[in-house]
Amino acid sequence: MSTTSSDQYVRSALAGHLDERIVAAQWFRSPGGFEGKGLGRVLRGVFGGGDGHPADRLGSMNVLALTPTRLVAFAGRTGWGGLQVKEQIAEWPATEVVLESRARQVRATKLTSASPTGVIGFDSDIVSVQVALPGETRPLEMDMPADAASQRLLDCVANRPGERRDA
Repeated sequence: MSTTSSDQYVRSALAGHLDERIVAAQWFRSPGGFEGKGLGRVLRGVFGGGDGHPADRLGSMNVLALTPTRLVAFAGRTGWGGLQVKEQIAEWPATEVVLESRARQVRATKLTSASPTGVIGFDSDIVSVQVALPGETRPLEMDMPADAASQRLLDCVANRPGERRDA
């Protein structure tokens, strides 16, 4: 998916969920979601449980959106209609939010009939991100695709009065 189509895909899914202009937005998965892990968090989001942290309400494919005044996280999922934003799970004032990010590569496997072994492995470049307010002890952690839309979102937050640290 190209950056333009990725950006349009996410913005289209956010229609009706924000009353402010969207500066930048990107979809994300729970930590480990690109590797086929993170199912426990998704199940907690569907069936409840956890301690009330926004991570306990994440879906299989979520959205992080920056407006002029705030950074907002939404739970979502994909289906026949594409990306579906379900509910807002967290928000931070844009001037106070702290982002930490780290680029990395992960290996995932998927079952397929196209391989003699029935399994194909592939590498994905991702950015692991933590979002919090200063002093928070448990940030919201997420993995995003390492693409131009993610970089734009991270850059836009970094260029606000808040702070971003690359790990």
